[in-house]
Amino acid sequence: MEEALTRFDEMGANWFVRGNLAADSSSRRLYAASGEITSCDLPTAHYHFATKQVKWMSKSMLIARPAVLYVRDVPIAWIPFIFQETKPGRRSGILVPQFGFNDIVRPSSGYSRQVTDAGYYWAPNDYIDAAARFDWYSGRYFRWSVTTQYKWLDRFVNGSFQYSSQQENTGAVANSIRWSHHQYFGITTSLAVNLNLTSNSSVISNNALDPLLNTQQLSSDINLSRRFSWGQVTLGGRRRQTLGDDQVSQSLPSLTITPAPIDLGSSITWSPTFAMTNDLAIQPRQYLVIPQLSGAVDSVAIQPRRG
Repeated sequence: MEEALTRFDEMGANWFVRGNLAADSSSRRLYAASGEITSCDLPTAHYHFATKQVKWMSKSMLIARPAVLYVRDVPIAWIPFIFQETKPGRRSGILVPQFGFNDIVRPSSGYSRQVTDAGYYWAPNDYIDAAARFDWYSGRYFRWSVTTQYKWLDRFVNGSFQYSSQQENTGAVANSIRWSHHQYFGITTSLAVNLNLTSNSSVISNNALDPLLNTQQLSSDINLSRRFSWGQVTLGGRRRQTLGDDQVSQSLPSLTITPAPIDLGSSITWSPTFAMTNDLAIQPRQYLVIPQLSGAVDSVAIQPRRG
């Protein structure tokens, strides 16, 4: 069939394949010559990949070679081949790394290459998955992480856990933990945990691409709540860590008792609340920089005044 058109769904997008198409006798393999691949559904696509040969194995894999990326009718980049899995559902596989054309052919000697989200995704069953990935920014840092997600609907448990290590080119290292956990033990009892901890917040702040992260706080909360016929009791705590200077403030433990509102009259309602917290603030250690005659510098910790 000449100038035929077909499509397949992948990653929430509809991909369209146009060209001279031919199918085998089992209709499980589709071949295309002088084809175009795009996710733009306009009659004249904003962009497309022009390919000479395309092979699409139904519900399995699409492979094309070679391919030229066009924006409208302007060629932008040439790649030897492209491939895309078309299997339905969640499955294990290699994560496609993200990088730009300038990361392959540097426009200048001062350009720093980068590769992000390279790794592997593993889905052993319907209740849990895991992913290992790394990010590399030339001349700045290397970061790797392991992330797992879990969800049991019949046990009312869901959450995610991540451990990451980020190393600057200066040698400084930041190990971080993120844990989000939500669980219901019954209709009246629930547990919510949100941990966000790091061993060196300066590394994260210095290499943050988002400027808001330079003033952001790492927040951690844990709360166990129980409802009674007479009210609600919440036991937990919280912790805040400022990025850049490691200033920490925490309230642990924290107890809140909220009885049910009491009607004192037709127009008066009393809503009593009891709260008890233990607050603690940790100031970052400060250093005095002392220049040496040789040109080097030294530092001495500043001791806080007493009395």
